[in-house]
Amino acid sequence: MGDTIIISSNPFPFWGGMHFGIGFIILMVWSIAWKGWALWLAARRGEKWWFVALLVFSTLGILEIIYIFLVAKRSDKSEGSRVSSPAAPNRQSDESESVRTPASE
Repeated sequence: MGDTIIISSNPFPFWGGMHFGIGFIILMVWSIAWKGWALWLAARRGEKWWFVALLVFSTLGILEIIYIFLVAKRSDKSEGSRVSSPAAPNRQSDESESVRTPASE
């Protein structure tokens, strides 16, 4: 007698519609933050292959976290830091910095 068929216009009825959008935005912010940090670190360290791999593969931050906390830390401890600190420039001697001009001689 009264069989009613309800058709939902929501393509993700089990995800809750609007909640899907919020969850997606949270995952995107999470992924972009980790990817940015890992890409910056790989570029600063001069590791081209890691940079390309991190740029191409999207793993929601998993590969980026592995690179930051395992690969970069391990190679820093075994090789020493490859990147010199801009706050402490490498100076050989004070004489190399002085400039002689004809007036000072």
